[in-house]
Amino acid sequence: EPIIPSPSNQELMQSIIYRIKAGDKGMNVLNDFIKVIQELKEEKGCECIVVGCTELPLILEKCLDMYNGVKIDDFVDSTDVMVDTLIRISKNDLELNSFLN
Repeated sequence: EPIIPSPSNQELMQSIIYRIKAGDKGMNVLNDFIKVIQELKEEKGCECIVVGCTELPLILEKCLDMYNGVKIDDFVDSTDVMVDTLIRISKNDLELNSFLN
């Protein structure tokens, strides 16, 4: 079952993404992202967090260094999944129709 951040943390995520796009990867951004991660892991018991935005991986490693409550295996980077899938399709290791139907 999908677990989503609280409405206030959803707004915070939007703010984090916009700040990263503007070039801000400072402590406030890192601490805000950790706040969202803590909610998902500690309060809601989320086993795996999908990083579904191209900006968030830019700060993920620093957040992992700062917060011991998670490890890299707790995250799935949607961009990595897309790239891996496209490579498999291009090598004929995966048939496109197998997941489109």
